[in-house]
Amino acid sequence: MAQLAELVTNNESYFFRETYQFEALFTEALDELKSASGGERPIRLLSAGCSSGEEPYTLNIFARENQYRMFGYDVAIDAFDVSRTRIAMCESGQYTRAAMRGLTSEQIDKYFLLFGDDVYRLKPPFRKGVTFRVGNLLRDETYGPAGTYDAIFCRNVLIYFPEETIVAAVSRFHRALRDDGLLFLGHSESIIGLTRHFEPVRVGKSIAYRRI
Repeated sequence: MAQLAELVTNNESYFFRETYQFEALFTEALDELKSASGGERPIRLLSAGCSSGEEPYTLNIFARENQYRMFGYDVAIDAFDVSRTRIAMCESGQYTRAAMRGLTSEQIDKYFLLFGDDVYRLKPPFRKGVTFRVGNLLRDETYGPAGTYDAIFCRNVLIYFPEETIVAAVSRFHRALRDDGLLFLGHSESIIGLTRHFEPVRVGKSIAYRRI
């Protein structure tokens, strides 16, 4: 099964993809996240189906860049993928220019160090606070205790699933999120009409789903 997962998964990803969702999380949604945390625990975020790590690392970059808004609050980011090969890539923190096509030259210089011929390594401050693991969207043990996360990102993953599998995955998201936690999907994905456990809400320039 592990080998099958390596063969059939689509691993298309890149840094700063659909950044309006990250911007919304660390601006319009930030007061809510801080209120739920109370400064007594980290604000916990999850990247579900993280591929080679561009999404969770982008989340971490946004968290670091918004530190002035985060005074007194820590951010912890977990990420998982079914592919062991991709998780190994995540942990290496090494990428080619293709993964950076959403970044300017100035951003590449700011966040990465040239490591070899067309190989760049994400600088340590932007890797700190991100934890990776192998996991399956449809297994409860992948997510840990109920109510762990303030927000979950699962973008451009559900489009590959039949409806019954989407419903099963969304039920795990519901369990993993705290009350009123937020779920962010890809711009072409929707769970409207598939569940009564989430309601669509506008957060900045994006649509998210609030846990009911």
